[in-house]
Amino acid sequence: MDKLSTVLYFLLPLSMVLSEPQEEVQSSAQSEKALAQDEKIVKAVRTQNPVYIDGELTEMDWYGSDLKKDFIQYAPVNGDSATEKTAFLVLYDDENLYLGVYVAEQNPSSVMGALRRKDDMALSDYIWVYIDTENRGRSGYKFGVNPSGVRYDGYISNDDEVDYSWDGIWDVKVRRDYGNQIDDKATRRIGWTAEFRIPFSTLQYDKDKTEEWGFNITRFKGSTFEQMWWKSKEVTEPGLVSHLGKITGISNIKSAGKFEFLPGSVITSSSDNFESESALIGSNRLHYNISGDFKYDITTSTRLEASVNPDFGQAEVDPAVLNLSAYETYFPEKRTFFVNGADIFATPFQLFYSRRIGRTTYEGNIVPINVAGKLTGKSGNTTFGVISALTEAKDERGNSAFLIGRAKRSFNKGNTNFGILFTHLNDLDSSKTPLSIGFDWGHQLFNNQFVFSGQYAQSKIDTLSGQGIMLHFAKIGGRHWNFSLDADLRDKNFNIDALGFLDRNNVNSYYMGHSYFTTDPIGKFQETSTDLNMWYQETPEEIISKEKLALTSGISLGTSITTLNQWSFGLDISKKLSGYDDVDTRRYGDLGFVIEDPGTISISSWIAPKPGKKVNQQLSIFGGKDDYASKWHGLSYNLELSPREHYSISIAPDYAWNYDESQFLYSSAALFPDDPDSTSLYGALTSQTISIGIRSNYSFTPDMSLQLFVQPFVAIGRYDKYGWLTQNKTYPFYGSNASDTWTVSDLPWSEDFNRKSLNWQSVFRWEYRPGSVFFLIWSFSSADNESLPGEFDIPGSFKNLFEQVATHKFLIKYNYWMKL
Repeated sequence: MDKLSTVLYFLLPLSMVLSEPQEEVQSSAQSEKALAQDEKIVKAVRTQNPVYIDGELTEMDWYGSDLKKDFIQYAPVNGDSATEKTAFLVLYDDENLYLGVYVAEQNPSSVMGALRRKDDMALSDYIWVYIDTENRGRSGYKFGVNPSGVRYDGYISNDDEVDYSWDGIWDVKVRRDYGNQIDDKATRRIGWTAEFRIPFSTLQYDKDKTEEWGFNITRFKGSTFEQMWWKSKEVTEPGLVSHLGKITGISNIKSAGKFEFLPGSVITSSSDNFESESALIGSNRLHYNISGDFKYDITTSTRLEASVNPDFGQAEVDPAVLNLSAYETYFPEKRTFFVNGADIFATPFQLFYSRRIGRTTYEGNIVPINVAGKLTGKSGNTTFGVISALTEAKDERGNSAFLIGRAKRSFNKGNTNFGILFTHLNDLDSSKTPLSIGFDWGHQLFNNQFVFSGQYAQSKIDTLSGQGIMLHFAKIGGRHWNFSLDADLRDKNFNIDALGFLDRNNVNSYYMGHSYFTTDPIGKFQETSTDLNMWYQETPEEIISKEKLALTSGISLGTSITTLNQWSFGLDISKKLSGYDDVDTRRYGDLGFVIEDPGTISISSWIAPKPGKKVNQQLSIFGGKDDYASKWHGLSYNLELSPREHYSISIAPDYAWNYDESQFLYSSAALFPDDPDSTSLYGALTSQTISIGIRSNYSFTPDMSLQLFVQPFVAIGRYDKYGWLTQNKTYPFYGSNASDTWTVSDLPWSEDFNRKSLNWQSVFRWEYRPGSVFFLIWSFSSADNESLPGEFDIPGSFKNLFEQVATHKFLIKYNYWMKL
């Protein structure tokens, strides 16, 4: 890419912004004026009497509180009057905030209330409560309930990023009413009510600043997809917490200093043969573990947590995947201790990847965590966090001490922030002590319409130091046009994988994205979006030649449409230009040749009919080819059935067919240690993978459920030829490499494979009192990588899989929440 192209590359979106039609700016201003509301304020009224949480709202104090009922429509027609009436009231006492919500419904039979496990989203009616205890418009808490009493909660960071893995201790009850009249001032004759109790100890706040918090209540009607907000905003305005109303009147509440203790125990029995008489009673198979979780609120905004001998057996297992690339598979964190407060430690470079703590070894064993501690909180405008952990393993590695520290300070009413994050791993079995440190920033400007953010990071392992920098500039507000510009630069020694996650180093990446979208109905379309993306990637110094090397570049065009009747469609087309790959041949540390990376063209599409109360489905297809002979295609389908409010089942089959003419197998150094040449053996691989993810949920009550997850997985591969890569910047089987092509019979062994696995996990969960949970878990897994190698007999492979001996695990886990 020459200098002129580079300049045009980054000036194009800016010119589009500056040339945006004046009519659109005027239209936006007029629309905002039409939507403008007086500052929405609700006053919380102190109650001296007990409030019994039953959904009835019969306590007399409710009738003396400040009733609010001026909701307007946020979507589908932004700014219109709400089609249904909604009202709410707020009470509080020394320890709790109480919310009473009246939900009117003209057609009671249209109320949707899917009975699910806590935080399990489904198409349903909802009431959402938002609270910003900092009153800075950057972070807050989200609480929700549906007509069946299912609870939802999450923590909001960066104004609109909701993490539903956050779990608070709070309570809510609902009552459906299909005919009894309730006082006219509630504006409801039929519908349902919700009564919330949110302990102040669940929230982090400054005890000297409780007189005014950010606050909002919204409603979602599942049958019409209508959103009704008390404090609304323009759909095109970025952010969420920054647009909340206010709650006032809270004063003289009890400060923190509360100690919470969750003692627990786990009984685990495992067996390699379910039919064995010793499966449950064999002494070498039975394990008993006592654990404890501690929480202490040092102040109302600072919390100390510790976990001793934690067991995360209730966390959902990772899905099976086929990964033949040079890059590690990324799996998200699912363990509660690390999920809660994870947003504090999030930065552009993922310097902290919590799954490095208590990792899974190459042998498939989980390194146990002896103890872990976490300190999180706020002091003025500064958010901080510290995590430390000790692990102990019986294999070659894993006896380690981890330390992660984070601080982030905001300015300019929360629109500007600077942060620092450091990580340190002390591997007690090694002299290496990997370190990393990063400095990140973010700044919103021009009335929050634009954002500039980034991070500078350094890593050090022994005497080897590296650095990286990430820059992001984007237009995030506006009625139709947005864009983003990104640069990601990493030198060859930048390595954060000890405690972080990085796909590769020694690379400079540049990205430009531009989008045009509509949010107001146009004809039969509710909303549309079209995205144009371009990228370019190079290595600043190729290891052998010491020269700059162009890796990849390309362009993609995508569009998505949602119709007025809520059908959705999407189409993406991508063209990648040819370049080079300097990682594929060097995955084991050998200095192999750079391989040509041919250009590709790919296409993907999806369609989803209108979500329904009983049936939801989506179909996706994809395909593509490269400049030589490689090609691929596949499809995925997701079907969710909800025949009853309390029961659902989803079936999600995925199928992929792939012919890869350049699948790396070995380096010559691995096969022939005495060979001075640094060449690589490749194979032309035809593969098929199929998996079926089955999830089932049966909820007895909002607090008691039985969940099932099953995934059979089969990956079959057959090679039809092999060849050496004998020249730098070339492609196997072509040009000078054509003479080094082998037939299958020329290789003294077979690389064909048939990898099969079956994972099953059933979880009975009962939250018998707020914060106290009982788990009963049965999981088993089986695998077979030996039979039917290279045979594309999928039915036979599945049959063989179910005949394998499985490893079963039974786990009983319970804890009891106590506040001392």
